[in-house]
Amino acid sequence: MGYSNETDEVDGGIEPPTSESLEETGQRQRRWLSLPRSRLVLNPADTFDPHHKPDSGLSLNAAYYYGDEFHHHRDFVTTRWHAEERDGELNVGTALSFDTGELIETESSEEYNTIATEERDDGTYTVNPLANATLENEQLEVAIPDANFGWVSTWVTVDLDETPHFLVDIAESAGTFELKVAADDTLDTHPPDISVFRSGEAGTHVFNLQEAVNEQLVARGLEPWEGTKEIQLRLFATFGESITFNSVQFLNYRSPLIDVGATGVDGSWTPHRVRSEATGDEGTVRSDDLFYDRDTLARQYTVSGEPTENAVLSGRIAGDATLRADRNALLIERDGYSYAVAFSRESADGFRFYPSQLALLTLSDGYETPSNEARYWSIEFDGDDLDDLTVGVGFATANEGKQRALERAAGPTETANWKTVLDRRRAEWTDYLQKEVPHPIHFDPEGIDDRGVSAADVRRNYYVAWVFLRSNILPETPETDYPYPEFSVGKPSMWTHGPPGARTSATWESLLEMQLYAFVDPETSWEAFSGIMSRVTDSGQIEGESLPSHKAQTAWILYQLTEDDASLEAIYDPLKRYLLWRRDNPRWIHLDHDYPNQRDADFVIKALLDMSYAEQIASVLDRPSEVELWKNERTALFEDYLNWFWEEPTGEPASNVFLNDDGTVDEREFSRPSVIGMGMHLDCWEDEPQLETIEAAVSESYDVDRTLLGIQPPWNKYGNYGYTVRGLIDRELTDLAHTMINVGARDVARANVFAEQYIIGNDHPEPDGVTPSAFGTVKLIDMVLLKNGYRYDRGWPQFVRLPDEAGGVKNVSIRGKTLNIFVDGDAVRLEGSFVNQRPSCRALSIPVGGTARLPSECATGNRKRK
Repeated sequence: MGYSNETDEVDGGIEPPTSESLEETGQRQRRWLSLPRSRLVLNPADTFDPHHKPDSGLSLNAAYYYGDEFHHHRDFVTTRWHAEERDGELNVGTALSFDTGELIETESSEEYNTIATEERDDGTYTVNPLANATLENEQLEVAIPDANFGWVSTWVTVDLDETPHFLVDIAESAGTFELKVAADDTLDTHPPDISVFRSGEAGTHVFNLQEAVNEQLVARGLEPWEGTKEIQLRLFATFGESITFNSVQFLNYRSPLIDVGATGVDGSWTPHRVRSEATGDEGTVRSDDLFYDRDTLARQYTVSGEPTENAVLSGRIAGDATLRADRNALLIERDGYSYAVAFSRESADGFRFYPSQLALLTLSDGYETPSNEARYWSIEFDGDDLDDLTVGVGFATANEGKQRALERAAGPTETANWKTVLDRRRAEWTDYLQKEVPHPIHFDPEGIDDRGVSAADVRRNYYVAWVFLRSNILPETPETDYPYPEFSVGKPSMWTHGPPGARTSATWESLLEMQLYAFVDPETSWEAFSGIMSRVTDSGQIEGESLPSHKAQTAWILYQLTEDDASLEAIYDPLKRYLLWRRDNPRWIHLDHDYPNQRDADFVIKALLDMSYAEQIASVLDRPSEVELWKNERTALFEDYLNWFWEEPTGEPASNVFLNDDGTVDEREFSRPSVIGMGMHLDCWEDEPQLETIEAAVSESYDVDRTLLGIQPPWNKYGNYGYTVRGLIDRELTDLAHTMINVGARDVARANVFAEQYIIGNDHPEPDGVTPSAFGTVKLIDMVLLKNGYRYDRGWPQFVRLPDEAGGVKNVSIRGKTLNIFVDGDAVRLEGSFVNQRPSCRALSIPVGGTARLPSECATGNRKRK
């Protein structure tokens, strides 16, 4: 499967894992790392390929969250040998010209794709309809005023064997630049292009394009690119406003700096440490990276062999640099924060500074003190002195002061306690995994072809998912006046399209994270949820990407797990405003996608479900008039749902409609089975014939023998998938529900990455959309819990019996007490301090396909009827 680890036999008596036992190696290992309430993430996604492998230069990469955005720092530290007998050389090949050229603007994606494959004249730049472009002052600007991304493309002919490297010089970056490439042999594949580079930093960037492309081509089963090749370059601006380019060119260079992994590189991942091992003529260099504290990264080098060359460590300068010889460190100041890089040993030659990456690689134009033009630094050590060298990278906000960044960077380099901190991190993650998270018993894929996925694979991914949830928590951010923690969609993905002050929180994925994390730390979930609800405006909208509602469900789950009346009361009024706004706006709104007459079944169904939870919340808060309000609102919206999405009651259900100004339906769109299927989970149904059409559409849409049930994105994302599974259980369509549960768990484990959604690539699930993402995380956890008989989605304990499933879940934490569930024959056996000792409460008889809730009187210390 492309990764490996050692795992004990999985059965009901297995001990929960240690952090060390979750180790991953191989091609699909994870590489990200973070701590809860840290602004830092190690190894964020720098391309849309989530399978980060250790690189031959042992690059240390990170991103820092400040001011509602992630600041991606590539190459804090890169490791090379200095081959003094090699001189630096530079050969320039094909280059783009921005002083002349023609911009071809397109008005539609279809027109763009036609031109993109036919117009290949030199100096012709085709502008994607999402972008604006200008050619002025020998520069190309690509702007995206109303979109997430946009790009300009052009065709070039290049000899990749002679000039395999690619240089892009970015004059200004108000967003993120991404380079994708395509050719005739990729245009008919999915996706038609290949992402090879991504950065949000201005300045020059140099990399081996041929290597980056060929690695992905081979993985797709395509021939590598060699010799003279006609290539389409797609210059993307993403997640911002614009990118301005000075120059783009192919080149080849000979560097006296040789990557330490010139002949091979390997590595491994655990929640507490990322390891890389690079092998070359000078021996093997190992780097171990970890979080020294929430604001500091630490790296320790180990060298095997007897190197004859000096070691050169180097890095990018993203700000104004100051040399601090007193701390053996380099301090870099930026708007809003500073960071410092410190070393545990001094260098005889000290630091050197370079105006560009190419100057560093060829060791030309270097100087001894940093200037305003300095963009790269280097420091050289005797080869033997690299062994046991420690590097610290510390961050501090402007409010904390730059001195704190220096002190933090110096921490791991001056105290010689790197091993102690490593042991502490290992113990912290092990305690979390063993003592805090729920422990399912059964992980085997049941009733389906396992496709090579073992119980151990599913088990490991389940516990890594809980690591991801905890790692995703960000701290309060005073600079945005946001005094609440955030659950990021995925720190490593650097997604930032949420509400102001909490841009990394999605009002969909992040709420699902809060729901699950409440079984571990309900106080943090309540804090984060209260923060999201503080963003509700007077009109009821939450700014940022407008996503389907799980607000009332989240409030209800948190309340059921805590009985926190004060927190529930505090969020009720903004929740009411939001749901009434959502009633009138059941549609996706993001940037320029804002169509008032659109009605999306995803949003309508979620609003109906959330109104049900709002009704229960109003009852608990003793607001009888509000209970009636939500009953009436649900009745009216359910009637609209039936009228909007069916032309005839027995006809095919639509998933998206557009209304005329008088409220009648103008157009219906179909073919979204997982969205349609969520309708089965509504409790509004009586004898309406539309329900049968949903059941038929869902049953006909899934191929139980195919990867991902044959459903391509976005229709397999968890936000729809999970409710469809519950709808099938509600309607006693148990066999398909059971298959979806097992396929869902199996295919996330096969991919070995948590993604927003998945595509079917060579009959294998591959990540698609935001990656890594909480959607994949929550999907895996939920499917495994369901396999083991536990439904978490209503907060109060519910149990389900599925065919051919046995097992249970231990260590479910509710209101400070413990619940243990065991699926035993035709009964669910309950143990733990949350359940009283009466025999009728300790065993519930549930038929296959049935669901039962824990009777209120069976809960110890239950003060209210739930």
